[in-house]
Amino acid sequence: MLINRFDQPGQADHPGRAGFDEFCVWTWTYRQRQPSRYWDPAIWQNGSLLEGTQGRYGEDIHCDYVLDFIRKNRHRPFFAYYPMNLVHGPHDPTPDGRARNPGARLNDRSNYPDMVEYMDKCVGRVVEELDRLGLRENTLLPFTADNGTAAGLTSQWNGREIPGGKGTMADPGIHVPLIASWRGRMPAGRVCRELVDFSDFFPTLAEAAGTSLPQGIAIDGRSFLPIAQGRRGNPREWVYIHWHDGNEQGELRTLHRALRTKRWNLHDDDRLFDMRADPMEQKPWLPGKEPDEASAARKSLLVVSRNLHP
Repeated sequence: MLINRFDQPGQADHPGRAGFDEFCVWTWTYRQRQPSRYWDPAIWQNGSLLEGTQGRYGEDIHCDYVLDFIRKNRHRPFFAYYPMNLVHGPHDPTPDGRARNPGARLNDRSNYPDMVEYMDKCVGRVVEELDRLGLRENTLLPFTADNGTAAGLTSQWNGREIPGGKGTMADPGIHVPLIASWRGRMPAGRVCRELVDFSDFFPTLAEAAGTSLPQGIAIDGRSFLPIAQGRRGNPREWVYIHWHDGNEQGELRTLHRALRTKRWNLHDDDRLFDMRADPMEQKPWLPGKEPDEASAARKSLLVVSRNLHP
């Protein structure tokens, strides 16, 4: 089941073609315009436009659908993919924000903390429903983000200000939280610093479900389930990151790439950063002008780059 977002423009009924049995998604376009994803949203639900959304908040509709799906499928295995609209722009006030401040303006970045809080509230609703139904011991619940905070927004972390970096290959654009909860199967409160990328989710979920991966296709990901459970597993030495910006026809406009290890970040414009000494990437090393340690890291990552699947 797919809820909320499926960013594959140009495919009107794409969730069904992608293998989802049910879906309730914000529409990419409606009547030649991009509709609101928050207030008075245009939502495509199981093949038709959802009626009665006027005056309603989109994330509430999506979260209600998730909870209903869980209830209907509580006696059998299920997969629910819930990529929230929150906290994506436009930065509109949530129902709670409007209750606190009836004059809150639409598309105002001052609403961002309100949106983060409401996102947390929606996650809490899902967790509480799994608890109520007695499903926490049998449900893997991962939470993450597809990119860093948008440019123009600044976050606070450990007393530091972190500027948004979405669309860049710097850490504020690519380094995001990953929280995984599985009561009785994963130790609570454990912090892991191994590298994970999104190609790892497919093999991880397959292992958690006790099923094998399909044969005959190249799978770049590796399961991080053992690592999340406190076992040794097969940790990554590097991750490949890319960002592309496309239009509604799916045409590529810009593309950026990087290869990242725990210590080094190599951008596709040859800039190499030592993330241990320069976490905000202010001092790039360039070929021929770098110490031996950086040169060795560059050579190693270039070998990886040449052997990536096309």
